[in-house]
Amino acid sequence: MTRSSIREYTGAVRGRYLRASKKEKSRILDEFTQVTGYHRKAAIRLLRRGNQPKGNKRRLLLGFMLMVILRKTGLKTLSCPKRQS
Repeated sequence: MTRSSIREYTGAVRGRYLRASKKEKSRILDEFTQVTGYHRKAAIRLLRRGNQPKGNKRRLLLGFMLMVILRKTGLKTLSCPKRQS
């Protein structure tokens, strides 16, 4: 299967998976792993996550806060005074 066809198939199965009981989820996962070749745990993550991007939100937030602080203080970058020659 191509990535685009897996994406389409995932979208079709996701709604069924989220509404299903525990036994039905197991059957859906068996079907999904057989069709796509994904490992079971990867399939669970994919079906639960939806279209949310993977990433570290905390790192993004800290980077944004650092930029705000630098702008307020007038500094262009953070530099170590001992390393400047």
